[in-house]
Amino acid sequence: MITSNDVPWVPVGPRGRPRSVAISASGTTTTYTELVERVAALRTAFAQVGVRTGDRVAYLGPTTPHAVETFYASLALGADHVPLDPAMPPAMTASVAEDTSMIMVVVDPLHHDHIGPLSRRQIVLTSGRIPDALCEPLDYEAFLATGTRDTPPRRPLPGDPGVLMPAHPTGAAPVAFDHATVAGNIAELASLLEIDDEDTVAVATHAHTHPWSGWLAAAALSRGAHLLITDSRTVPGVLDDVVDSRAAVTALRANTLHAMTTCARWSSRGWFGPRRILCVDHPDDGLVRAWRERGTELVDVTRGLPTDVEAGHGPPLIGVAC
Repeated sequence: MITSNDVPWVPVGPRGRPRSVAISASGTTTTYTELVERVAALRTAFAQVGVRTGDRVAYLGPTTPHAVETFYASLALGADHVPLDPAMPPAMTASVAEDTSMIMVVVDPLHHDHIGPLSRRQIVLTSGRIPDALCEPLDYEAFLATGTRDTPPRRPLPGDPGVLMPAHPTGAAPVAFDHATVAGNIAELASLLEIDDEDTVAVATHAHTHPWSGWLAAAALSRGAHLLITDSRTVPGVLDDVVDSRAAVTALRANTLHAMTTCARWSSRGWFGPRRILCVDHPDDGLVRAWRERGTELVDVTRGLPTDVEAGHGPPLIGVAC
């Protein structure tokens, strides 16, 4: 359960002991203790640059540890967390950031040049040391661009305040989820997918704009599981990451799952997929059968579960296809 008032902000595993919880595709492991320290340091840094309860903090970049830590740090301050899709044109990204009255945009270094100048404060997270004024020993360096808190009145959004889904590339408006909904969805995912502290949970970078992607990551950490952020650039690479990590649960789109069935590794015998895959965009019956033959059950969060995204509420789960 994560709400703006919870401390600590990253939930402890079932036995309450620090363990390895976050694994990048490169094999780098982050312990639970290190993750908590980084989130706490980011929270302090955000507070020092003026982020307050109810502010909107945007994140631009793929699903990396940066994304997970920014998600937690924003919620810890009671701020709205808004993931911006790097696939959107820069002008649209800037428009979303301006129109929804962000107080700050946190930018992954991979997309430093994507968004351009804004009237919002920007923090770019890179490797290296963070300045003393922004709370050591976080192993990121923050560069603060000039910005202003004198923002125009907010455009009302459903469920505000909450955790926002970014605007769809076709121009659909952001969707808001309040903190109670987020906490409920995280708990529901952990229960529904039977995640425990022996599991590895995978989240692919291309799915990061979906709210359930962040919720699944939070659910994994809440149960003491390992979290695999698979940043492979190809579908075969994602398949290899998921299989090699022996992930119990993963989050993928139906079109990616279809593409995986054409990979050479898929055709080889003797391997099984994850126990469950969280799928957001209506897998067809043939795809469900194909993965079931590999020992994987596809969980379609858009079927048989509340999907009132316009209202921005109604747990247990809300799935949105981007």
